[in-house]
Amino acid sequence: MENVDGSFYTLKAQRFQGTARDCLAEPQDNWGGLAAAAWVRQLAQDPSYDPDCEHFISSAKVLDRIYGRTN
Repeated sequence: MENVDGSFYTLKAQRFQGTARDCLAEPQDNWGGLAAAAWVRQLAQDPSYDPDCEHFISSAKVLDRIYGRTN
């Protein structure tokens, strides 16, 4: 995933496999904050702790390594 032109909201996602790549989402996709909306709906249905959110830590660590950040 990469930001397009430095935008926080305009993202492009690609999956790389060997030397091939598949486009998963491009800026013209009208995502309109769907992830945030889905999170709010889930939170309204069940505000308890969701252990699946712990996967975000692994994702954040991968992104930090990609961008050369260490902590």
